[in-house]
Amino acid sequence: MTRMRRSIAIAGMVLAGALAVSGCGITGSGGSGSQLIFSEAGHGAIPAAGGTPMPSGVVARTRGAVTKTLGTTASAPWIDAFPFATDAAVIVLGGSRPSGGYGVTVDRVERDGDVLRVTGAIEKPAEGSFTFQALTEPYVALKVAVGEVDGVTKVEVALKD
Repeated sequence: MTRMRRSIAIAGMVLAGALAVSGCGITGSGGSGSQLIFSEAGHGAIPAAGGTPMPSGVVARTRGAVTKTLGTTASAPWIDAFPFATDAAVIVLGGSRPSGGYGVTVDRVERDGDVLRVTGAIEKPAEGSFTFQALTEPYVALKVAVGEVDGVTKVEVALKD
């Protein structure tokens, strides 16, 4: 019986990995714009010294645009592996936070003309957890088909605390 449970668990992990690699995305519901299919490409936090106090977003079509947005110190495996030929990175910045341990989750991305609207939430550190004491800015990078964001001139971000 233990061997069967292990096989089922491995099969589940393989399926989850295949879905992530294939680019199967998440869509939201509701709103007035057209829903976009997206998947998370990566996440992290950057130093918030001089960062944005409020959540914001940017569409990055090149590695250089990602580096400009996240800073030259940003180094993550997702950046090197991102398929810029077919997809754009929508980077959602969570605004300045008083310590590490914060994160950004996205529920919906919709397009209304030249505006991209992103909705989601800020994840707080677990109660009683140890976090480093420095101003940080959490972010999440979303993978969206490049054709879906052509002509976008503004990204509006609404994150619930």
